[in-house]
Amino acid sequence: GLSYASRRTIEEGFRAGFLRLVVATPTLAAGINMPARRVVVFTRRYESGYMRPISIAEYKQMAGRAGRPQYDPYGEAIVADARSDEEGWRYVKGVPEDVKSALVSARAMRIHVLSLIASGYVSNLRELMEVMETTLAFRQLSSALSDEAVEYTIDQLVNMEMLTVDRGTIKATPLGSYVSKLYIDPLTALVVIDDLKKQPEVPNIYYLTLIAMTPDFERVRITKYKSLMDEMEAALDNGEIPEPRFGLDYYDLLRAYKAGRILLAWIEEVNEDQILEHFGIGAGDLHSIVETASWLVYAASRICYIYGLTQHSRRLSILASRVKYGVKEDALDLVKVKGIGRVRARILIMNNIKSLEDLARADPSRIAKLPTFGENLAKEVVREARKLLEKSSSRT
Repeated sequence: GLSYASRRTIEEGFRAGFLRLVVATPTLAAGINMPARRVVVFTRRYESGYMRPISIAEYKQMAGRAGRPQYDPYGEAIVADARSDEEGWRYVKGVPEDVKSALVSARAMRIHVLSLIASGYVSNLRELMEVMETTLAFRQLSSALSDEAVEYTIDQLVNMEMLTVDRGTIKATPLGSYVSKLYIDPLTALVVIDDLKKQPEVPNIYYLTLIAMTPDFERVRITKYKSLMDEMEAALDNGEIPEPRFGLDYYDLLRAYKAGRILLAWIEEVNEDQILEHFGIGAGDLHSIVETASWLVYAASRICYIYGLTQHSRRLSILASRVKYGVKEDALDLVKVKGIGRVRARILIMNNIKSLEDLARADPSRIAKLPTFGENLAKEVVREARKLLEKSSSRT
């Protein structure tokens, strides 16, 4: 869960010799460019609630870091947790697995079939199958299975109100076209619509947990299981969060609830370090959660608008901005100004500068005396606030 800045610092420190050892997650190991004399590989990792063996291809990728060009005559890759010699040699001598098409998954199939139809690239089953026959997925599945998967996906999208089929012609509905433009899983849209159309009004934790339940949201790791479960069950009993549906179990809901709690703390302006410590996540994890949620909450607001859920659309639109900037609603005006984030916005509000108009009229010398501001920044934010107001008035 490293931020980009932290990651860069570690890479530079390792190359310069200040760091002698780097312990990396599989994601970091795949992304860093840090050759070393010796690489120690653990062949099991925690994934989806279980310890699972890594693939031979993953081992080869990590082992390939061993040996620095121009510095080392050789590199060493050590399998650290092999239960037997045979298991260790399986990785060392094994051949990387064949590449598998991502399109084989139901999620990818939904996204791509909808995209092909919504874009107007195909308009019937024959044209769609002609495109699918050129893919790796079609070559890896039998013809019958491929036909069945595509036809099943079309039926699924029709039931989701994303497509219509009339006399063999397949068209995207307005909802389907918009979902395709947002490039989200159609199931994400269904989860949002199917739940919110039954709810006249819900609290923010409900929206945030619902967003974290969608297939487009990456699940977070659970710590403090018992206390979190107790909180979640109380929230369920009070109707503050959605019931698990569409194949989600209570463990999935627990992970979504944790993400919702993290995001709620973020938009309520809880100190970032406190969020990281309380929820046991890294700065990079928080950044990823916020970035994904910001986009999905915005997408949910647009989906609700297209579907006619205007009250939910308005609330989600405001919530999307709050997630993006990590602020309470009263600070949304101020964070539009370049150089003002969640901390500086709150400092301004506490000093009775609560809007763009207040900031534009403020004396820069007064702002310069506030914490985290200085003379140059004070002048810049006042100037920027005036520009934003001028743009706003010219539009009206």
